[in-house]
Amino acid sequence: MKNRQYNCNDKQLIDTDLDFNINKQTELLSNENLLSFDLSLLIGTISLYFITLLLYLLIAKYKKINLNLVFVVFFYHSCFCLFFYFYTFYNTSDAATYYFFSLYDYDCASYLENRFGYKNTLNFINLLVDLKLNYLGIFIIFNLIGSIGVIYLFLSLQTINITNDKSVNYLIYFIIFFPSLHFWTSGIGKDTIVFSATSIMFYIFLNKKSYFYIIICLFLIFLVRPYCAILIALSLFINYILKKKNTFRI
Repeated sequence: MKNRQYNCNDKQLIDTDLDFNINKQTELLSNENLLSFDLSLLIGTISLYFITLLLYLLIAKYKKINLNLVFVVFFYHSCFCLFFYFYTFYNTSDAATYYFFSLYDYDCASYLENRFGYKNTLNFINLLVDLKLNYLGIFIIFNLIGSIGVIYLFLSLQTINITNDKSVNYLIYFIIFFPSLHFWTSGIGKDTIVFSATSIMFYIFLNKKSYFYIIICLFLIFLVRPYCAILIALSLFINYILKKKNTFRI
């Protein structure tokens, strides 16, 4: 579908390039607007959304989480996903940039130089584009990824609250329904992947599950934000050393 080519006037500042952003806005409004979908595309998009909901419910059932909470979290997160989707139509965002890099040929190769995490995130989005997902479809996939992160954060915080203290439970619910948490993890981008991988890894660590899965999560984080993975790995190593010495645990 790479049938057009845009030239970047400023290859180091593509997100603030006026022509580039005008092109993005025009294309989004004319070709990617949910409000202008034909019936077949609308049915396909809704079907994809319910498939992700089913996958989410299967994960929740496996972890034995209250289904009422699961539905509320998923639909709450989905509202922010839809808002983020329309937000990118009128504001500069990495989400739209990723999508248009995948969809069209851009003469902006230098922009991707020395951007290891950016390129890896773009490769994932390229895969979704190759699977014929449109802009909203890719948002739906990232919505699922972010929702999984929220539920694993909830499980991790519950694990910490060993005594099931009521006031702590209120704090946990406040955290998992905090608006900015859902907004920034509901759209296309590195934040969603890093947040979810970190939440899963935190849960595995607290519950002393297989360290193999921690390594997988660290690897995923490294692919999109190497410095975050290095800092987390360093923290885990320090914790291991302190435990071996029978001192306090961080």
